[in-house]
Amino acid sequence: MDETDGTVSLAKRGDVILCVGGEEQGTFRILVSSASMSVASSVFEAMFYGRFAEGQALSSTNPREIALPDDSPTSMLLLCQIIHMKTSDIPRQLELNALADFAILCDKYDCVDAVRAWSRVWVLELLAKPEAPGFEKLIMVTYALDLPDEFCKVTRSLIINRTFSVDIEVAAHGTDFVPLKAFGLSTHNKHLLNSHSHHAAQLQKGQSFYYNKVGPALMPQRLSEMVSYTCAHSVFTLHMVNARRADIFPATTVSIQQYRDRCTKMSRLSNSTCENGYGCPCRYGDQLQENTLASIEDVIRSVQGMCLDCVCSVGQLDGREQCRAQHTKLPY
Repeated sequence: MDETDGTVSLAKRGDVILCVGGEEQGTFRILVSSASMSVASSVFEAMFYGRFAEGQALSSTNPREIALPDDSPTSMLLLCQIIHMKTSDIPRQLELNALADFAILCDKYDCVDAVRAWSRVWVLELLAKPEAPGFEKLIMVTYALDLPDEFCKVTRSLIINRTFSVDIEVAAHGTDFVPLKAFGLSTHNKHLLNSHSHHAAQLQKGQSFYYNKVGPALMPQRLSEMVSYTCAHSVFTLHMVNARRADIFPATTVSIQQYRDRCTKMSRLSNSTCENGYGCPCRYGDQLQENTLASIEDVIRSVQGMCLDCVCSVGQLDGREQCRAQHTKLPY
C-alpha cells in the first residue's frame, strides 16, 4: 500500500481521492479508480457516471476529491483494498465491532457481492467464539452482507449457546435494518418491527423449543423403570444427587451447551449388586450418565438455525427450492 503526501494510493491511474472522515477523527485520503469502484458498487457508479458533480471531468492527472465525512476511514479503506485487489493488506481476522461497521458501510454503498468472500472468512473466524461479548452482532452482519449459510450458523449458535435473551440494541449495532422480527421484542422495540410479523420472537421460540427437549434427558427411560424396584432406589437417588452436584437439578436456566458441559461432570455410578439377577435395572446405573449425555448430544445435533431467505420473505418458504440454505421446516 503506497502512501504519498498523506494519501493512500490504491490505483496507479486513480482519478478520485476519497476524503473520508470528519474533524473529530481526522480526514483520511484514499486514491482510487472510479472504474473499479463503480463495478463493485451501484452507489459509486451513480456517483461517478451519473449526473452528479463528483463524476464530471475525472482525470488521473488531476484526481477529483470527494468528501465522505460520515463514513468510517477504517471501513472505507478496507472496502477499497478489497475492490482494488490489495489482498496482502487485507487482515485475516477482523474484530467484531470493526466487522459490524464494515457491514453497515457495504450495505450503504450496495457492494456486498464484492466483499462476500472476505466477509465469510471473517464471520467464520468469529463463529468459533459464541461467548464473546457482542456475538449477537453477527445477526446484523450476516443479514446486511447477505450470507445465508452463515446467518443460519449464527442463529443456531445463539440457540445452543445462549439462554432466552439476546440484547437487541447490541445486535443492531446502531442500525435500524437488523431483522428484529427474528428476536423476541420488548414493548419499546415493537415500533421497529416490520410487516414480517410471523417471524416475531422466532429466535426465542427456537431457544425454548430445544431447551425444553434437554430437561427430560436427565430422566432416561431406564431410570423410570428403576423406581419400581426397591433395590434400585439408591441408584435413582445417587443419579439425582450427581445431577444436583453438577447444578442441572433442580432445573436451572443455563444454555443448552452449558447443560451439556455440566452433565459431563456428573460422577459415573458403579454397578449395583442385588439378588434379583442380571435383569434387574439397578445394574444399569453405570450407564445413566452416559445415556443422559447421549440424549443431550442428540438434541444439540437436531438444532436448526434460521433461514435468511425465510426471514426476508413475506411468506415463510419452509425449505423449498427458493431458499439458498438447505433446511427442513423449522419445528418451532
